[in-house]
Amino acid sequence: MDFNFAEKLAAVRQERGLTQKQLADRLGVTAQAVSKWETASSLPDLEMLRRIVQTLECSADFLLEHGVSGDSKVNMMLMERTAEIERSIARDVLVIEVGVDLVPMLAEGNADNYQVIHNLRVRLAREWGISVPIIRMMDKINLEPDEYSILLHGKRVVNWKLQYPLRFCFQNEAKTIPRERLVKDPVYGMEGAWSDTEIEGSHSVSAMELMVGQLDKVIVENYDKIINRQTVSFLVDIVRKRFPAVVSGVVPDKVSLSRLQRVIGGLVAQGCPVNRLDLIIEFLEDYREEDAGWQIERLKELLK
Repeated sequence: MDFNFAEKLAAVRQERGLTQKQLADRLGVTAQAVSKWETASSLPDLEMLRRIVQTLECSADFLLEHGVSGDSKVNMMLMERTAEIERSIARDVLVIEVGVDLVPMLAEGNADNYQVIHNLRVRLAREWGISVPIIRMMDKINLEPDEYSILLHGKRVVNWKLQYPLRFCFQNEAKTIPRERLVKDPVYGMEGAWSDTEIEGSHSVSAMELMVGQLDKVIVENYDKIINRQTVSFLVDIVRKRFPAVVSGVVPDKVSLSRLQRVIGGLVAQGCPVNRLDLIIEFLEDYREEDAGWQIERLKELLK
């Protein structure tokens, strides 16, 4: 079998930010078929190869390394380098990478796990008043099979291991989990054990819930690095719909998006929810000349 093709297909797919299931859906095949191509167990036919090339926006010559003219090699190289530069510049803000054993956890057909991500967004909006950018989830062949990472602007900020599809059962006051089974969870540092069944008297969470709990912490603790003016504009539009008089003629004329960005990021970084953005806008309009540090401290008192 063609192992060069298998490796290059996996590399290009991951560079495009697609899981095996996502690529399979776009091609109209099963995830198992993509897996066989990437493990060199089989090869796609010519028609499927054409669809792969179109979907991944790469060169068939690059994937197959067949006889390539000098011009084709140059064009292929320029295309790949240009794509690499674009991906480096326009990095996703938040990325979850997982090893092969955790890929089923992120499968698009796993509705319960994707509901966990939706619940996170709703909770952050309700409790903190913040919006979260798209969270890209992808498999990564250079991770350990049970390992996952959370990347913020391309920088790895979390790296841990999960035992999917087991659940993590937290130790309770009755100490029902034997000492030899105890490990610390990666989010809260609390003791518990991985189990395929509920342990009587303990509170348990799924592997996905545990990972999303860590993502929750990353978002809140680093929101000043996550928020941008596009996000601020979205939040302002929500306020405009409910309180048009608060925003009209004020944002961005008197209170700029960049100023709102700094204040919102600063407040969340200090553990202060910003779900009264109308009040924040009114305050910043009234105290336009004041020191930013004083404004944040005063707003923390007003938003309690």
